[in-house]
Amino acid sequence: MTRRVRPTQFMPAERENRDTVIRQYSLFACNEPLTCTLDGVSTGVLILNSRRQIVFANRSFLDMIRLREIRDVLGLRTGEAIGCIRSDMNEDGCGTTEYCRECGAARAILSSLNGHDTLKDCSILLNDDPNALNIRVKTVRVEMMGEAFTVFSISDIGDEKRREVLERIFLHDVRNTAGGIKGFSCLAADELCEDPVRHMNMITDLSEKLLDEIDSYHQLIRAENRDLKIAPVRFETGTLLEKVRSLYSHHEVAENRELRISPGTENLTMFTDEIILLRVIGNMTKNALEAIAPGQSVTLSCAREGEKVRFEVHNPGIIPPDAGLLIFQRSFSTKGPGRGLGTYSIKLLSEHYLRGTVGFTTSATGGTTFFGIYPGEISES
Repeated sequence: MTRRVRPTQFMPAERENRDTVIRQYSLFACNEPLTCTLDGVSTGVLILNSRRQIVFANRSFLDMIRLREIRDVLGLRTGEAIGCIRSDMNEDGCGTTEYCRECGAARAILSSLNGHDTLKDCSILLNDDPNALNIRVKTVRVEMMGEAFTVFSISDIGDEKRREVLERIFLHDVRNTAGGIKGFSCLAADELCEDPVRHMNMITDLSEKLLDEIDSYHQLIRAENRDLKIAPVRFETGTLLEKVRSLYSHHEVAENRELRISPGTENLTMFTDEIILLRVIGNMTKNALEAIAPGQSVTLSCAREGEKVRFEVHNPGIIPPDAGLLIFQRSFSTKGPGRGLGTYSIKLLSEHYLRGTVGFTTSATGGTTFFGIYPGEISES
């Protein structure tokens, strides 16, 4: 009788039973030179069976996930042991969702199962941490007593990714702005300058932009370190949207593009951190303006949703399905390597400081709408 395989959105769901996992664990646990060697390395190492289940984990991996006993992870899959938020989206677990198709770790394991040693970088969103776990994984296929296994090693590259972000985003943007200040300063100092007042105004605008870029990065670092304090004030949502429109209508990303507020927008009163919310809606707006072509428009709106307040930023573009699966991860961006703070900070600031939820919808007919839903009032605690 042929055993029916349950369909999934990526890799198979089937697992070995507990007795088989214990037997496979014994193959490695009884090899003392091997276990001592693996426990002696600083890199987390797993051994996975052909169903992608953990049959051995070294001490460094257990320390990384804050567990003492290997029995707590035996039979689990990698994402389930680490705490990936996608691993419990359905009953089939790690490796079976549409999101897993874009996961570097899952793809490395699949490659190993097909006989190819693989090195991949991966960013995993965790259940209990606002920061994505940035890791580098290497998979190697091995055989033990006639059975195929995957050696899965994992290194934390979070610091490396942060340095990359600092160098390619923050320093890049600051250098460009500082270069603009220098250029207009030289023009304003030129004796032949026909409009020094205009150039001085440009220097003032660029100086404010430079300070905003520094503040934005500093705010993100404090948020990741859970050191950001909220300061709720009472304000009207109409005023906040006008500030966003005023700030970005003359931004370089808005050149030949229209930024408007929907005529049906409600003007509601909120008691929350206006500065953080302004940053969030501003990032949504900047991303939307970058996503559209000259001549197109971005629309801001606000409405009551039960006892909460819903903000929306709409543009006529469309987000490809593969990009949509990763869009809120720290190092991901549609604009190329080394970008990817805008949408990540939207989620981090909204969910962990403003106590809201964020998401987006996208379609060829309706365009793309990013939204944030927030309590009308929050406390400082």
